[in-house]
Amino acid sequence: MLHGLSSIKTGGTSRTLHGNKRGERLIHIRTVFALARCLVDVLRTLLRDSRPFTPTAPQPINTAA
Repeated sequence: MLHGLSSIKTGGTSRTLHGNKRGERLIHIRTVFALARCLVDVLRTLLRDSRPFTPTAPQPINTAA
């Protein structure tokens, strides 16, 4: 949860998500929990796929040959 709070201050997609959730009339703590869930989902996916973190989205692999 602490990372969720600090990422709101820096801006970017985390701050945008926080703003969107606040626009849905959620209280601050609920928006931070929603942000934390998104961050955990990203970490879980990176660990599952054994990928390093990169700030940009990876390019899809074209398997049609």
